[in-house]
Amino acid sequence: YTGLVAVDGQRFLTVTSQVDSLFRALKQSGLLFIDNGLSGDQTAARLAESLALPYAKANVLIDERHFRTALDIRLRKAEDDAQAKGSALVLIPPHPLAMDRVAAWVKDLPTRGIALAPVSALVMGRQP
Repeated sequence: YTGLVAVDGQRFLTVTSQVDSLFRALKQSGLLFIDNGLSGDQTAARLAESLALPYAKANVLIDERHFRTALDIRLRKAEDDAQAKGSALVLIPPHPLAMDRVAAWVKDLPTRGIALAPVSALVMGRQP
């Protein structure tokens, strides 16, 4: 594994002492952290920067409650973000419908100038 992903825990990510302890342990272990972006708080981002912890926040979050059309819309948003910003980080659950929509989506990405990359490449690319 390369790190941790916040799937839930929005309140946890707003408590400086808790996040600091977690991030120090991750940093010591050479791991990265991916924020799901749901907390709307900058505590995790601020602490990651202060510790030089490899960190990224998801642009798009897909969950098991989404239906086919909603999944496709979120994947198009990720594509738009990637084209506009140079990259996009999408959190996708390992559920059959989500995997089906992602499999269909990735087939044509190269024709639109988009390449998939491991999250570690994206996060490490953001570090100074």
